[in-house]
Amino acid sequence: MKNPYLWLIPALSVLVLSACASNRYLALQGQSLEERVNKYNDLYRWREYDSAANYLLPSVRRDFLAVIDSYRHDLNVEDYVIKDIHLDEEGRNATVVVARSFFKMPSVSLQQEEITQHWVRAVGEWYLSGPPY
Repeated sequence: MKNPYLWLIPALSVLVLSACASNRYLALQGQSLEERVNKYNDLYRWREYDSAANYLLPSVRRDFLAVIDSYRHDLNVEDYVIKDIHLDEEGRNATVVVARSFFKMPSVSLQQEEITQHWVRAVGEWYLSGPPY
């Protein structure tokens, strides 16, 4: 007598293999805009400027690192909030409003600023296109 559930083995194999393939496809899609914006601002907050530079267009990375060098050890970002993300109609450009609280040594007075970052989609990934950083 044959096992009536024997047909489940090939069906489950196909299901598992297709799930693996779709996860690999999603991994190749890159991070979402919101993930990239948050990761960049986290790195900036924790003064991981060399890693943060990877979130900028290659053409502005050197300028970013030069600007950062002038206050690399003096800037302390206490917190940031992503206030707004707006995509253009084509989905290739975005403006992101970020509110940050920070202080610059030797001052210990907490300051607030709101900046508008401009992000572009290039080679399947989102990059900050230039100042303000």
